[in-house]
Amino acid sequence: MKKKGLLGIFERLSSGQFPQFKSLWTEDQETSLEPGLQTTSAAAARTTVPVILKDNPDGIAVGLDVGSSKIVAVIGRLDSDRQIEVLGIGEAVSEGLTRGSISNLTKTTTAIKEALQAASSTTNLKINQVIANYSGMCNNLDQRGVIIREDMIRDIRSEDIIRLKNEMDGNPYPAGEQIVYLEPQHFIIDDEPDIRDPIGMSGQRFESDFHVITGEVNGLNNLHKCVSQAGTGIKAIYPTAIASAEAVVCEDEKEEGIAVIDIGAAVTSIVVYKNGIMRYADTILLGGNSINADIKQFTGLSNKQAELLKKTYGSVLPADTDPNEIIQYKILNGTKDRFISKVDLAMIIQSRMEELIGLAYDKIEEALKGRCLTCGIVFTGGDSRLQNIRKLGEQITGLKCHAGTPTLHLKTNAPQQELAKKLNDPIYATSIGLLKMGLTKLV
Repeated sequence: MKKKGLLGIFERLSSGQFPQFKSLWTEDQETSLEPGLQTTSAAAARTTVPVILKDNPDGIAVGLDVGSSKIVAVIGRLDSDRQIEVLGIGEAVSEGLTRGSISNLTKTTTAIKEALQAASSTTNLKINQVIANYSGMCNNLDQRGVIIREDMIRDIRSEDIIRLKNEMDGNPYPAGEQIVYLEPQHFIIDDEPDIRDPIGMSGQRFESDFHVITGEVNGLNNLHKCVSQAGTGIKAIYPTAIASAEAVVCEDEKEEGIAVIDIGAAVTSIVVYKNGIMRYADTILLGGNSINADIKQFTGLSNKQAELLKKTYGSVLPADTDPNEIIQYKILNGTKDRFISKVDLAMIIQSRMEELIGLAYDKIEEALKGRCLTCGIVFTGGDSRLQNIRKLGEQITGLKCHAGTPTLHLKTNAPQQELAKKLNDPIYATSIGLLKMGLTKLV
């Protein structure tokens, strides 16, 4: 009987079965661990558009992704074709968050400041405010808002919708929570229901059923503190999943029905759209770090080594992995070579990823309430880059799955090609989505 796991690996190795070796560590090992993070300022200087912006003019926005593994700041504006022109980008290692929530104010503030300085270094633009994300625990509520318009003859304007949203602040919410985001599911004017777009219509009693996302007050306050101490302010905060979705899906997909699963380092964020409306957004306290921890326990590697092993050789489907490939590695301070087959590595990753996707899909099904997701599921975030994740997602959910990259709305002409190539990576979905919302979201 063929044994699995480490016991099976060592049994095969001891019997002389070494079909093919691959070395994880090379002579340039030190520069390969985190190449993007060690050359942030230089990369930004090479790739950003040489525009001098002295007075922080209108039309400029900054997206700030405060993540558990890295913090990314992106500065941009809209061109005449409504495409996003990225002017600057900065990154910094994030060590002050635990499970999506800020646990060390000093470390988080320092990393935010570093990312913002790198992003603005080539633009001469002083960043006064940012659009930031919230990755903490969420709560989903359905509530109704009502206002009485004094001038029932005057057409309904965006100001009326803003007033209606502001009325929601006075509603009761669970202790220690406040609104992070809310979206109208439909509008009601003088008892006329199911209105999608009320702008230009007339009426006195103006109502809406809202889907409300609340977050922890302490977590939101800590985010404000860190950004403020970094020398800027927050214009708006959006849940991570909603920001990522803005970068990787289009309006037609939202209309037909689509879900986005953003697999981050410490948490996984989920959002569901149907009929053009956000129906649900939530957070699962499970992410790529959980996979790293499993690999670490199995192999004895450090956290960084486990992350590199996963990124370099990882797959989520053992059945589609070459059973003859063996990976050679050394643990920190180790003197002897160790070995793991790509199949066994894939089995470790598959087990945790099946749990993660299963939990996410349970929430998606609950949110749909019988509605159909015509466009299926989009995977984004750092660990969506794992091989065969689309196949595994389809096996678990029975829905069409594909990878989402954040260049959908970016300008990609000649001056922007190098930068667009860098940003064509799901790890930038949240920051690009935040930038897009800062540039386009009016109400």
